[in-house]
Amino acid sequence: MRWLVAVVSLLAFGAAPAHAARWSAPRAYDRASCDPVSACVLEPAPRVAVNARGAAVAAWVDTHGRVRVAVATRAGQFGRATTLASSGLRPAPAIGPDGTITVVWQGNGGTLRFARRAAGRARFGASAPLAARGDKRGDDLGGVAGEPDGSAVAVYESGENVRTVTISAAGTPGPAMTVGKGGFDHDSVRAAPDGTLAACCIRPVNDDPSVPQDTATKVAVYRSAGGWRLVSAAAVGKDDIETVFASASALVLGSIDVTVGGDAGVLGVPGLARAGADDVVAAPLRALVTRRSRGLAPDVTVDGSGRSVLVFQEKTKPQAFERNAPVFASVAAPGATAFPSRSRLDGREAYQPTVRPLGPGAIAAWQLPDSRWGVAIERDGRFHRAPAPRGAGPALHLGEDFNYNHDLGAGGDYAVLAWVAADGSVRLAEWH
Repeated sequence: MRWLVAVVSLLAFGAAPAHAARWSAPRAYDRASCDPVSACVLEPAPRVAVNARGAAVAAWVDTHGRVRVAVATRAGQFGRATTLASSGLRPAPAIGPDGTITVVWQGNGGTLRFARRAAGRARFGASAPLAARGDKRGDDLGGVAGEPDGSAVAVYESGENVRTVTISAAGTPGPAMTVGKGGFDHDSVRAAPDGTLAACCIRPVNDDPSVPQDTATKVAVYRSAGGWRLVSAAAVGKDDIETVFASASALVLGSIDVTVGGDAGVLGVPGLARAGADDVVAAPLRALVTRRSRGLAPDVTVDGSGRSVLVFQEKTKPQAFERNAPVFASVAAPGATAFPSRSRLDGREAYQPTVRPLGPGAIAAWQLPDSRWGVAIERDGRFHRAPAPRGAGPALHLGEDFNYNHDLGAGGDYAVLAWVAADGSVRLAEWH
């Protein structure tokens, strides 16, 4: 009867759509030479970016502390790794529509540095400071987005302030500007393939004692057509905002209506709050959960057809200090006031699902307990099972500190997964 159970499960989930897309063979970089591996794989923080043509860039820190980068000028064909700096932390890459690549990282003394590779060039230029250090403890990067005109926009923490710098198409950084006060969490800064950059959470700077303080949570959104704008997230109420995503015409927030908090983070009812082109955030659409105290890990996006997509987890039982749980998803049309349903993407004890737009739909990925990937692709509002990259997937928590040890990037019909395997290597695979 196992075959019957498998067929019923597949029909409930959605059979895979027929298409020729597949994952490239994973390429491994910088295997660890220490024993145990955890002794030298500290925080590689691999991060990826991909444009609508399938060109991609990945950046990480190797076991010697060097900032490393690999580039695929054609989909799935990552080349040899290049060293951008002999030391650094948390590099973040961006790639523009024309293929211009920008990588920003925290250098010595907490000064942010960057390196660029112009479109059509085979090498990166020498690194340079992004901005003078604004805090004695050092500045820490949030994220960077590649713009249609070849420029790039970076947003970062500097003490209590959130600041931004625009790097011109010629590769010259402009003056640092303060967006507001605040700080970032794991996934509270995200860049879109169109160059939109969203960062949460921000408080406006108000030094005038005669003007009442604005205490509503704000999300800073950069769009190439209009620059930075602070968007009020008052509609989410007391929810914790965990993830953000914005495009040229929409903004979505992944939040939790918290019922339980502790060492494993917060648990409650996940939600998705959305704003349209007017940047007015509506009340969250709530995930359909069986227990209000067991939902967690909301991640959100706007798919390629404009639908709101929420992936999340719900625990099957109380588990102290653990954030492993089955993975679910809900999809809603623009303007919807509730999610019509939810689908279970994976019933196993998975970890940290994430989602990005992909073509007319979206792609979701998550870690499985046997060091494998789980992947699903959404089309027409429904998720379908998809193959995972071959071979070893991410090693649970290896090299994980503030940053997760894996990342998913997408642009157009292309997506890239980056992860740290059990041998300490950084691995890259592209869906194309």
